[in-house]
Amino acid sequence: MRDLLKSLAGCEDLASLKSTLAKLFTQFGEIAQMDVLTMTQPGKRQALCFLRLASAAQEQQAMANLGVTRFGNELLLVVDLPAAQAHAAEPLAHRTDNGRQSESASSLTATT
Repeated sequence: MRDLLKSLAGCEDLASLKSTLAKLFTQFGEIAQMDVLTMTQPGKRQALCFLRLASAAQEQQAMANLGVTRFGNELLLVVDLPAAQAHAAEPLAHRTDNGRQSESASSLTATT
């Protein structure tokens, strides 16, 4: 499980990150909501992953086993990603509710 957690940092795109997150967290229960935001700064890119599982007990188990924290009512996992190429733009945010893509996506860009 820790190897899967480490593999998040090697995800090159949003689709592979979301797939790896799903594999990791479904071990603890059904994912009720998943929001992934990426922040890009010169030479650095991070993903802020907000998750809700079907029950509080499942979330507690994920927190204990993975060392993730809670932000408000959601689990929070911060992942350092490979720095993006300037020309390789991708959607910066994606929301999944019960495995379905939402119709709107927002962007988050950090500046220094």
